[in-house]
Amino acid sequence: MDASHTPSGGVVARFLVTASSGAIQLWQQGELEWTREESLATTTLAEFVELPERVASESNLHIGGEGFVSRVIRQISDAQVPSL
Repeated sequence: MDASHTPSGGVVARFLVTASSGAIQLWQQGELEWTREESLATTTLAEFVELPERVASESNLHIGGEGFVSRVIRQISDAQVPSL
């Protein structure tokens, strides 16, 4: 908790809150000024999971009826600017 004086002679109250999830919030005069989410800052364990070969290869073939390479080629041609 903090209080400071304004140029007009008033007092401004500020309150800094830290949640158990790691989020930090600054409240001033009863209104939320900013929030900073830090939920991943205290991660203690990360695990990589390997997909079976069959599942990994099938997921790359056709997503939404369009293959990966076809989608990249389409996106490149869509992004090209026509010459003036």
